[in-house]
Amino acid sequence: QPTPTPCVPTYTTVTHPEVGHYEQREVVPEHIRGIYEDKFVGDQTGRIYNNLDEFNNQHEDSSYTVKKVEVGAEYVPAQFDNVWVVDQQAWTETVASGC
Repeated sequence: QPTPTPCVPTYTTVTHPEVGHYEQREVVPEHIRGIYEDKFVGDQTGRIYNNLDEFNNQHEDSSYTVKKVEVGAEYVPAQFDNVWVVDQQAWTETVASGC
């Protein structure tokens, strides 16, 4: 009786890519930002004047300084970006076939 030929498997390397998903991430939270303008501020009283005529038509402040003064505010919505989250790392396996 003939001797059977032994089976010699073929091995193949299979690489599986990582598996994941994107999630939104807050980069800048929502906030209120001040709006500033240069204004004339009386050195004696601290009063804010809209222009030089307004300053010149009063008698309580003898001098002024130009300063940044908050004149309003604006809403700034949150800003987001997407970040990749890995659920399963990439992996490699060796698979036998042919027998």
